[in-house]
Amino acid sequence: MLKFFQRISLIHIVLLSVMLNLVMYCVIRSWKPDIEKNTIITSDATGYETLAENILRYHTFAGKYDTNKIPLSSPLLEPVNLLYNYDTFRGPGYPAFLAMVYFIAGVKPFAAIFLQILLNIISVILAYRITLLLFSNTIVATLTGLLYAMDVHSIYVANVLYSDTLFIFLFLLSVYYFISGIQEKSLPKFLTSAVFIGLSCLTRPVSLLFPIVYVMMVFIFYRNLGRWIIKALALFMVIAYSIIGTWAFRNHTMYGSWQLTTEDKYGLLMFYEAFGEARQSNLPIDSVRERLQAECNLSGCNKLKNPFDRSKICGQVAWKHIRQNKLVFAETQLWGATHMFLSLGNIDMAQTLGWASSNVDGQLIMDSQRIGQNFSHAGQAFLGILIIAVLIVQYIGFLCGMFYLVKNHKYLIITFSILTILYFTLITGAVGKYRYKLPMEFVICSIAGYGWYSVFKANQKQGYNP
Repeated sequence: MLKFFQRISLIHIVLLSVMLNLVMYCVIRSWKPDIEKNTIITSDATGYETLAENILRYHTFAGKYDTNKIPLSSPLLEPVNLLYNYDTFRGPGYPAFLAMVYFIAGVKPFAAIFLQILLNIISVILAYRITLLLFSNTIVATLTGLLYAMDVHSIYVANVLYSDTLFIFLFLLSVYYFISGIQEKSLPKFLTSAVFIGLSCLTRPVSLLFPIVYVMMVFIFYRNLGRWIIKALALFMVIAYSIIGTWAFRNHTMYGSWQLTTEDKYGLLMFYEAFGEARQSNLPIDSVRERLQAECNLSGCNKLKNPFDRSKICGQVAWKHIRQNKLVFAETQLWGATHMFLSLGNIDMAQTLGWASSNVDGQLIMDSQRIGQNFSHAGQAFLGILIIAVLIVQYIGFLCGMFYLVKNHKYLIITFSILTILYFTLITGAVGKYRYKLPMEFVICSIAGYGWYSVFKANQKQGYNP
């Protein structure tokens, strides 16, 4: 078996990734006007698209001084209090990326999606290269690249107008340059990592505190580098948070707040807390959110013009409920993490593909009835089975990989992997959608690649060579 994988090169992996991504691209047909309108520009994509067109046409992120002159009246945005100022709800990275594409190609979302496919393919290469840096083993890197290239969730998300693919691309660049910089004691590479972690945070603020993982790795495993690593780490922090701080400064100038977005406190209330209360009370999630919004309005939320002031009230209401229901909140976070790793996303995919699909809008649920809905239509059942097969290969390989890492005393890789997984799991919390697992995908595939390599090698030593 190992001889078979020895014959697979990075070019073969790239070609496989190109083929799978283009198949999804051609099946979705995002270039068709009706699909663009009814399938692509929906949900989160509506806000990103609005901001991108505002940047292109008005050269602004739609700040408080020009909001009245800019069309932000989508029905999807109106009911949500904080989304009146969408420029404060999301980071600037992804809208700026879309605006750049639209400036070159015209307002054509399918062109941006095609570029996202290229970024996803490069992410496969980065996962391969990162694994090669960690294990110094081309077969392990090959297995990692294959597992990453065949990840259905990564392929699907690259084919819709979400910020995940751009974020993961920038994040993996940061990881790659961090590891190579520290291994080669190269200050330019180390600081390049800081640039990309800063840009990734401007795309999605979820990576805001990830440099803490880098710091922990340095002080646990690289103290022997002495003064060089201390100076390099100090410069790293200055560069990374200076880049991130540009958007905080903009928000301070426009709204008097140093926060990056209003999403954190709004999400804490309407997702983290709302999911917990919905599970506890068995009420529909929309009913819970209406009640929480009404409670915010009693504190004057709906009378405030500044979105960060409204966000502050959302945070206060959320923490009041969390303190009163600590156990429910903790259980909801654990449930959300479980859902993130086990959810299939096949219903979302079937809807995007225009296939018959179940209607599961609302709270994320994992009871027997909800799980059964994954297989209630032929197309989404096929996708579900395919995704389950991929997840089984990944997770079994990951468990084997962790076993062999412990057995072979590879504590640096174990520590980095666990810290990365814990970081994104805790940050994601109750909002356990499958696509929020993607920043950890390179770690899962890398450890799984090592696991399958170790299993094949052990079988080979025992004389079993299929």
